[in-house]
Amino acid sequence: MGCCKKKCCWLPHNWLCLKGLYWVFITLFYLAIAYTLYVVYLMVSSPMLSGAAFWESLLSFVINALSIMLGFLTVAAILKALRKIVHAVAPCCCQEQAKEQTPTQDK
Repeated sequence: MGCCKKKCCWLPHNWLCLKGLYWVFITLFYLAIAYTLYVVYLMVSSPMLSGAAFWESLLSFVINALSIMLGFLTVAAILKALRKIVHAVAPCCCQEQAKEQTPTQDK
């Protein structure tokens, strides 16, 4: 049916390959940026706090958001490196089967 059969193919971690998971985490990174900018805009445009409390809450939110974004980028970088390692060490058997199935023409 398919090449490179996986055990437990119904589990979520097998639904996407490493490249797909990489793009999921890159998308989460950009969504986190958009959400952070939106919340910062709301906090600045209509502040409920004033003075030092406002700046402390804004700074703590931005630091928390930046740490989450850094986490998303770190996971994406790890997945990209793993994908390169996997292709270097053990190329997919799908490519080998496709080469065997295509007839070669000798002139």
